[in-house]
Amino acid sequence: MNNTNPHRPKITIVGMGRVGSTLAYTLAVRGMVGEMVLINRTPEKAVANERDLNHGMCFMPHAIIRAGNYDDAAGSDVIAICADAHKGPITDRLALAGENTALIREIIPPLAKAAPDAVYVIVTNPVDVIAYEILKVGGFKPRQVMATGTLLDTARLRYIIATHCGVSPHDVQGYVLGEHGDSEMIAWSTVTIGGTRMDQYCIACGGKCGGLDKEGIASQVKRVGYEVYAAKGATNFAVCESMVRMIQAVTRDENRVLTVSSLIDNYLGVSDVCLSVPSLVNRHGVKTLLPLQLNAEERQAFAHSGDVVRSVIRKMGF
Repeated sequence: MNNTNPHRPKITIVGMGRVGSTLAYTLAVRGMVGEMVLINRTPEKAVANERDLNHGMCFMPHAIIRAGNYDDAAGSDVIAICADAHKGPITDRLALAGENTALIREIIPPLAKAAPDAVYVIVTNPVDVIAYEILKVGGFKPRQVMATGTLLDTARLRYIIATHCGVSPHDVQGYVLGEHGDSEMIAWSTVTIGGTRMDQYCIACGGKCGGLDKEGIASQVKRVGYEVYAAKGATNFAVCESMVRMIQAVTRDENRVLTVSSLIDNYLGVSDVCLSVPSLVNRHGVKTLLPLQLNAEERQAFAHSGDVVRSVIRKMGF
């Protein structure tokens, strides 16, 4: 990290749409920044967010918040990429690849020049494709670049199971792996409640719900983001909480296990693609990927997800 005070780091946010502005607000009110730079293709929007946040400074922990340009990202500990060239409804995240690939080729070279050692946290869709492209365009070390990936999908899975079983989401463990999109897969063999395997929990529960509808839950996890987006024009609150969790793991050197998307090399036999797997995240970014013991069906689904993402990466010329 570049900042001498790990609890008051410098963070740059690129893209001041619903997600970027929500992230800026969340980081500010939680006192997670010493300095925050806001960058937007339309500078007036970054200035407006700067003014709006600073007008509330007497109600939150002090921080230096300013609109800026790519050069102002110099010295950042974390750079959050929230920029999105797409306007309008979304029915397939992978369909956004063309527009946002062009955007990445525009914004990453000057950012890489200004902040070559920062950890880059990506939310721009399709996140797995964009994370790979940022890694290649910026010439970064693999550990420096990570996307929100299936971190939010995993949180949605935990919430859905917790609601069904009548427990707290904090007591549900398990992972959604692979692409943040339609080819993602739930590693059901990893799902537990209070340390009890899901199949055994259902037996011990004694409820009359008929057990978990795994196909229905998987469909709900995949589709609910589209539904929220269609109804309110964005998904910003939960995904920003995912980004905050990632940023906190970096700035506080937490060694936190998170299902983020980063470059994998022979992970369950899959290589040269960014996918989400349980990862140890600290001040350097992704420190290591944690191995999972998946069954044959789950391994096949994970490999398929890699093929789907890799095919889009190749179509984009990478």
